[in-house]
Amino acid sequence: MFESGKKYMICLPQGWVLIGECVEQSGPFAAKFRRAHYVVRTGGQPWGILASNTTARQTAIFRPIGVNGEALIGSIILWACEWAGELP
Repeated sequence: MFESGKKYMICLPQGWVLIGECVEQSGPFAAKFRRAHYVVRTGGQPWGILASNTTARQTAIFRPIGVNGEALIGSIILWACEWAGELP
């Protein structure tokens, strides 16, 4: 599902939306991510625009996950799409 080295936006069933760079696929629907951030506010942008358009991110708010920005995303993912450009 995820390719190592690519960046993704991922929506979890609890309502969290995360972005990060995939380090490795650790199971059929699980992967380890680095430089991971929560999307706290979209700045009024739809998810697809936020993921694909770097200028739309100027008003969005992101918060890093943990101290080192690493996250293991588990088996329940509602949707995921590739993230264009740099991570915050």
